[in-house]
Amino acid sequence: MSAAGRELPAATELERCVLSCLMQAPDYAGPLVGRLNAEDFGTEVYGKVFDLLRNRIAAGKAVDGPTMAQELDDRGLLENIGGFAGVSDILTAAPNPSHIRHYVETVSLKSRLRTFINGCWDHASKAITKCPDEADFRVLQESMEGLLMTLQRGRSGANGKHG
Repeated sequence: MSAAGRELPAATELERCVLSCLMQAPDYAGPLVGRLNAEDFGTEVYGKVFDLLRNRIAAGKAVDGPTMAQELDDRGLLENIGGFAGVSDILTAAPNPSHIRHYVETVSLKSRLRTFINGCWDHASKAITKCPDEADFRVLQESMEGLLMTLQRGRSGANGKHG
């Protein structure tokens, strides 16, 4: 997705690294991804894989490459990430699971930036078309302040997506 013809901020490779860390070291990486949710991933299929990994880890189930490839295939997602080779690429994307904090921080930041940009565009559009009086402006202003408060808390809500 783009805003005004520009690509929205994303960290696609680092999203893959988050997934990689979860697969390589679920006991270590699992607790460190609490700040993220599926909507924080700019690539929708990576968000779905993230949810699947997080749920399997919470249930004490295996998240190794072959198991995940089968699970993704069963859910019709395998081809969306490049088949078995895509699972292998995700598994090896992160050189070291100890870098998970950096990956999570960057993915979270890009998500908040997408939310901010989309919120600004949405509010600007409403300001142009739906603010005939002071009361409408106050409602729009309160909505924008709510968006900013949400971003300050570090959670994004609705995000721009790509790919």
